[in-house]
Amino acid sequence: MAAHSPDTRLVYVADREADLVPLMLREQYLGTPVDWLVLA
Repeated sequence: MAAHSPDTRLVYVADREADLVPLMLREQYLGTPVDWLVLA
């Protein structure tokens, strides 16, 4: 999705029980800028 919207910054929102590691690794691999908001 980020590749099709280069002028848009993605923000992922999750609670503390979410499994975000696969998403973080994927975004790191793709090199797309994202922000993370984790409710802890």
